[in-house]
Amino acid sequence: MGPSNRNKIIVLTLCLLATSAFIYRQDPPRVSGKPLSLQTFMGAIPEWELTGTAPLQEDVIASLALDDYVNDTFVRDGNTVSLYVGYYFTNDKVGAAHSPLVCFPGQGWILSTKEEHSLAVNGNTVNYATMVATRGESRELIIYWFQAFDRTSPGTLAQKINSIWAHIMHSGEDNAFVRLSIHLNNHSPAEATRIGEAFVSSFYQIFLQYITSQAPAQ
Repeated sequence: MGPSNRNKIIVLTLCLLATSAFIYRQDPPRVSGKPLSLQTFMGAIPEWELTGTAPLQEDVIASLALDDYVNDTFVRDGNTVSLYVGYYFTNDKVGAAHSPLVCFPGQGWILSTKEEHSLAVNGNTVNYATMVATRGESRELIIYWFQAFDRTSPGTLAQKINSIWAHIMHSGEDNAFVRLSIHLNNHSPAEATRIGEAFVSSFYQIFLQYITSQAPAQ
């Protein structure tokens, strides 16, 4: 066994040990909240017009174990972006969000191969995934990521590792699933990706400020 493989095994073993310790020895989850809802705190997204809000049904909120959420539509320069954020206050709910890889096929959508990207936003990095979802005549670009306090990842495994880090370093437990949907009627996937990245550039700093605020709910 070469040094490289040995190092990989050591790193993997340490990660597994840390995860086990985190799961079985962590303090009880921090039950908290925020003084304002996510919808209220975010208010207006700079340069984007809020054109619609779609409340979720109570059974959907319960099935996703949501503590808060946003389900809005925004427009800029004739380009429409649908934003969904499923928000959780405690790290015991990491993994409660349904990955598009599971929920979209369950609703009859056919997905393209997942691609992973990163975007720099005001000194922070947003690591996200994209897929094209097709159902009948409908085609949409899906941009999504999993948030663990102040870190992002395109998958749930990295989110769990990031949650451990946030808990140790910041006592931060807030986590979320963020998804953007952009119709491909008049856009190529590359054009839709640029529209989505423009929205993330306006949205993410406000979102991150909400996540990292530690004020207790009133």
